[in-house]
Amino acid sequence: MKRTLTLLATAIALFAVVRKSSNSRPDVTVVVLNWVRLPNVVKIVSTLCAPSLGDVIKEIVVWNNNFNRPLVDQDFAGSPCSKLSIRNSPENLYFQARFVACANASTPYCFIQDDDYLVKPEIVTSLRARINTHDIFHLPPDEFISGHLLSIQSPLLDFGFSWLGYGAMILRSNAQSFLALLDTLQASKQEKQMADNYFTILKNEFPEIWTGHPISLFGGGDFTVGEEGVARNRKHIAAATSYLDHIIASGNNSWPYVSLAPSSPGPRLERAPCLERSCVLESTLQFLPDSFHASDVSSFNKAADLFTREAHLSSTLIPEFSSNYTEHSLSKAVDANPSTSFRSLKNGTIGDTLTLDILDRRRLNWTNTIQWVWMIASDNVPLVEASKVSFSTDQRTWVPDVSLTAECRITMEGKSLESARYFRLHLLKDFDQRNLGKSTDDYAYHLTAHLRLNAIYWGLTALFTMGHPEALDKEEVIAYIQSCWDERAGGFGAHPGHDAHIHATLSAIQILVMYDALDRLDIPRVVNFILSLQQSSGVFAGDQWGELDTRFSYIAVNALSLIGCLDQLDKHKTADYIRQCKNFDGGFGNHIGAESHAAMALSATVFPCVAALTILDRLDIVDRDALAWWLSERQLPNGGLNGRPEKLEDVCYSFWVLSALAILQKVSWIDSDKLTSFILSAQDPEKGGISDRPGNVVDVFHTQFGIAGLSLLGYPGLSDLDPVYCMPAKIIEAKGLRKEWKGLDRRSTV
Repeated sequence: MKRTLTLLATAIALFAVVRKSSNSRPDVTVVVLNWVRLPNVVKIVSTLCAPSLGDVIKEIVVWNNNFNRPLVDQDFAGSPCSKLSIRNSPENLYFQARFVACANASTPYCFIQDDDYLVKPEIVTSLRARINTHDIFHLPPDEFISGHLLSIQSPLLDFGFSWLGYGAMILRSNAQSFLALLDTLQASKQEKQMADNYFTILKNEFPEIWTGHPISLFGGGDFTVGEEGVARNRKHIAAATSYLDHIIASGNNSWPYVSLAPSSPGPRLERAPCLERSCVLESTLQFLPDSFHASDVSSFNKAADLFTREAHLSSTLIPEFSSNYTEHSLSKAVDANPSTSFRSLKNGTIGDTLTLDILDRRRLNWTNTIQWVWMIASDNVPLVEASKVSFSTDQRTWVPDVSLTAECRITMEGKSLESARYFRLHLLKDFDQRNLGKSTDDYAYHLTAHLRLNAIYWGLTALFTMGHPEALDKEEVIAYIQSCWDERAGGFGAHPGHDAHIHATLSAIQILVMYDALDRLDIPRVVNFILSLQQSSGVFAGDQWGELDTRFSYIAVNALSLIGCLDQLDKHKTADYIRQCKNFDGGFGNHIGAESHAAMALSATVFPCVAALTILDRLDIVDRDALAWWLSERQLPNGGLNGRPEKLEDVCYSFWVLSALAILQKVSWIDSDKLTSFILSAQDPEKGGISDRPGNVVDVFHTQFGIAGLSLLGYPGLSDLDPVYCMPAKIIEAKGLRKEWKGLDRRSTV
């Protein structure tokens, strides 16, 4: 089996001698809003005042919306910056302040960012180098998906939604005309304050979005998280669509800012900025599911149809797309991290290109020899060898037209390289991922390698719950688990050759417990691996790379409990961090200050926090009634459950929500009959299995958690499932680990 199967690149590198000259004048004004996260603002100012941005940034404006706490230069004494300009606002203008500050800037361009994210200098340099006639928005992968969900293309409409706070380079003229438009529309004071929600929609021009690498700073004081924030944002997005429909219906061509003649909808390029170098990678590979490309002009021809179209597109998203895109987006090809990789969702086809644009505000002068090296999975070598590589100064004339070597590198030579800027790989044949690997012809097998061990646990648990523990070959499964052992780390990876991760390690332990095979486990080393991931704050990291999440805290507690080593954990520190993640609604976030979320699949919140506290005997931290009320509110009219307000129902929440309610002994607070009907309606009556919602493709993840939900609902013919450990209840009871919980009584008939 292959260790990693990647469509194109895990890293792309150009090697050359570079000579730089700095003759340009800085022409960008940075605008950062301050409210209550001053330490973050100081760090951002220090980063953007770095010498590497000396010929990019002219002024850094810190607009202080906190009129009760004026800022002074001394607040930045630890990181002095001669470009700093403090504006103490007499009132809180909220996000309108961004545009006011930019409109009054002395430069033609403005860089906008929030105070809870850090954008690296090389990305700012790339944004400035690429901005021309339209704004550019830098987003993390999940927000990139949201931006395409909130989009409409029709003869008169071509817009998508994007936030500015992750880092956006905008034209001062756009800020000025946008404010003029709000005045012309006689927008209310509150609408102007929430200007971010209107900016990209009212432009009626699909924004250029880069999938990038904003670094979260957190720091509390969030304004837009939680149920209230979601409702407020959607209210103003809806108002923006109403304004846009009004503008188009008016027949008036004199509106400022708005593009009233959108270009014909065409394929969207995917772009990602490099880390460690100022460059951008562009791809024409299809990166969105087919449903996003279907013609829907007749169905969604008004801006006000935005949320209806969003719901339609969301219902078509398969779990593989979201997980693949967030973990293997194009940005992973140029993040200077050889352990990450870019994997396209769709097949590569003849004519597809990947183009690397080498950028710098200072002109780059190459020598006459350059090597372009690709780090790719071995299965992709024939594809890349059959492609052609060329370079250009203007993207019109390309030279030469040569192939990569078997070592996936090419040497380019010639005098014309001195002015080369663009380097392109051009696919000359179709590439069908279904032929990847020798053990299977199923592309999804390779696409989900990072979930392999988890998937075995999901499938085995479902089989135990349905009364068929013998369905899989026990010794074959155990042999596969052992092949996933990371000898260096002392834990398990998701697939042979993968680095150890706490989630894969828990799945391995759960499988071995179900098979009564813990004697195959090196318990001392596993304990050391798990405990090594606990941070000083009490939260756990998932692996050596340091992603922090209360989901990992639950996984650590669960795993240590199953192998009888919970006494080696600092229980107080673990529980105290979870306590700090509790929110006003009774729920929990995946870190301090994050909004409540019912699931564990995407972001660890209510279920893992409640289950961890149960194992630690610290349910005193939980506000039982408030949390049970919030969980019961997750049920929608069709009977399904969602993970947080304003989201669609999903079968997997049948377990995430019910498990927490079972621990709180309040399963009766939801309509069990309607939920049962919803889960059963998501079955595939021909092939079996359960999907996320009716009509979609089934998968083992939703099959397991649909069955788990049915078990807690007392569905006949199923065995009891322990909601704390998400394992067969008899096994947990036999180990003496059962905690207090209560599902519905098992029924004898449907």
